[in-house]
Amino acid sequence: CTETTAMDLAKAAVDCIGCNHWEAPPVQSVLDMQPGQAIMRRETVFNKQEGNSCIEYYLQIGLAADVERRAMLDLVDQLLYEPCYNILRTKQQLGYIVSSGTRLTHGVLGLCITIQSKTHSATSMEARIDEFLTTHLQMLRDMSDDEYGKNVN
Repeated sequence: CTETTAMDLAKAAVDCIGCNHWEAPPVQSVLDMQPGQAIMRRETVFNKQEGNSCIEYYLQIGLAADVERRAMLDLVDQLLYEPCYNILRTKQQLGYIVSSGTRLTHGVLGLCITIQSKTHSATSMEARIDEFLTTHLQMLRDMSDDEYGKNVN
C-alpha cells in the first residue's frame, strides 16, 4: 500500500461518514492546583425528575514521576479503601455507590472518593468525606511502626 493509496482510502472513509475536514485531537491538560486550593464544580441534571446527587471528591497529590509519592498514595489508598466503604456506605448510609481509589490523569496522581445518593446532597456528602478524611488521616499519622510494617510488607 502506497502513501497515496492510504490517503485515498482515508479520504473515502471520511467522505463516507460525513466529515468534511480533518480535526486535530483535543489538547488534554490537567489543572495544576496549588496546596490548599479547592475547586467545586456543580452541574445541573437535564432530567428534572432525577433525584440522585453525586460527588467526586478529588485530591490532587502530585506527579506520577515521583515514585516515592506514588508508593505512599498506593499505601494510603490501601489503608482507606475498606474504612471508606464501611463508614460512608454501610454505617452512615450516604449512598448506594461509594468508592475510593487512586487516579492517574495525564501524569498527575490523585485520590478520589465518589458517592452517589438519592438521600443526601453533594454538600452534605462533601462534609462527611471531609470528616472521614480528617479522622482517618490522623489515624494514619498515629499508626505504630508495627502496624505500618504489616501494611507495607
